[in-house]
Amino acid sequence: MRTKSRIVLPMVQMVTAAGLVISNSRRPNTFASPPSAHLDIQYCWALNCPAAMIAYLQRTATYELLKWHYPLNSIVDWGTFFSLVWLLWYAISIEIGGKGLSVLTPKTGVRRLADVLAIAFGAASWVFAGYISRSVGWAVLLTPVYMIWVMALIGFYGHDLWASFRSPEIGPAGKNPPT
Repeated sequence: MRTKSRIVLPMVQMVTAAGLVISNSRRPNTFASPPSAHLDIQYCWALNCPAAMIAYLQRTATYELLKWHYPLNSIVDWGTFFSLVWLLWYAISIEIGGKGLSVLTPKTGVRRLADVLAIAFGAASWVFAGYISRSVGWAVLLTPVYMIWVMALIGFYGHDLWASFRSPEIGPAGKNPPT
């Protein structure tokens, strides 16, 4: 059952993201109404906020290098975005099995640093959400989705960081170990 959810959740999100991207690509591209301003692509980015933020940074970093290579530019942009969407939701499907604590950060060997970096990433997502929400007319609809991501990242990894400072005899997340 666990293995299925680790494949099904990312696959459903990939299909959802692809449907929203295809829906957006079928709209006319005009100066007054660019494709990036439509609700479907904005919702796709909000639904996959951490992946969209990294993809945005990649797109910004490689713009000058790839701007004259149209097919390659699109392949890199969308390939990066969809790869990150898959990775994001695969990581979420793994973290769901942690019963309230992170499964991935203890495996890094520097759990507390990984938790702090994840909290910082949540704060960066907050800044990204504010930037994106101000740049489009859909802020009322999109801001709650972005804020759910921000609260989830900061809350989950904040709780995991707090639990890492608990004494071992108390057990994970303040629960007493079985005797």
